[in-house]
Amino acid sequence: MIYLLTFIAIALSVAIVLLPPPRKITVSVGGVEVKAIEPRSLVGKAAGLMGRKNRVGENAMLFRFFIPGKKTFWTAGMNFPIDIFWIKEGEIISVSENVGPGMDIIVSPKGTDSVLEISSSLSRKKALPKYGKIIYR
Repeated sequence: MIYLLTFIAIALSVAIVLLPPPRKITVSVGGVEVKAIEPRSLVGKAAGLMGRKNRVGENAMLFRFFIPGKKTFWTAGMNFPIDIFWIKEGEIISVSENVGPGMDIIVSPKGTDSVLEISSSLSRKKALPKYGKIIYR
């Protein structure tokens, strides 16, 4: 019986970490639409844009958190510079621009409940505003 309970606990832990798969969404940044990926597993959130190539439709990622607060991101394994939009209650509260690949650790402002990472080149191409409303679809 103890082995069965252990197996179930391990299986559930693996499922929580590995599932569900990311989903593609549209994010409106001050009225400008961007296609993004929303990781929903712990593994996907931890990896972020790490190792990805800078391709349209694959170079923006939205992270949503259950508990608002200070969030920490790092740029290890990144292949291109990104802009990080720090969001609180649907409003951009700050932007960290042109955060380069490397080992940088970036800390959000207090109260952040969502984060949009987007390649700096796409952010400039779309002329994304640095403040305003964020809408997810």
